[in-house]
Amino acid sequence: MKETFKMGWGKKVHSIFVIGVLMELVLAGVALSVNLLYFGLGILALTALMVWFLCMTFKKNCYVIDGDEIAVKSFGVKPQKYDISKIQRINYVDIGTECGRGAPNARFQLAIYFERKYLKSYEPRLFAPEDRDAFVKLLTQLNPDIIVDTEEKKI
Repeated sequence: MKETFKMGWGKKVHSIFVIGVLMELVLAGVALSVNLLYFGLGILALTALMVWFLCMTFKKNCYVIDGDEIAVKSFGVKPQKYDISKIQRINYVDIGTECGRGAPNARFQLAIYFERKYLKSYEPRLFAPEDRDAFVKLLTQLNPDIIVDTEEKKI
């Protein structure tokens, strides 16, 4: 059984991306209108590369639950795998902002606590699937010993 959950990107991330592209297009238009051909074309090429990179990032980043593992797949990075049987607790968290945090920049996330010996850390791993409830439901089906706290906690 293989289930895939897309990462839940915040709306502000998309709007910042669109604003950045529009600003670069205006700059390229100005450069092309004052006969700075190579500079304007260079900006257009970099803008196209940025659009491609961000579209691939939004499209390819996901969580894959396969058997007894969670794989965190990110565009251009080797997938991180976690053993579901080592999960002790899951808390629903509200990080309070959609900006200034690591990917996927979603406000509402899951703090997943693993056994201390497994990750060698007391800190939880933050996961942000689009459908948190379905994600938790599948994890608790695979490991019924997981303690789930659905009360939103601020980090």
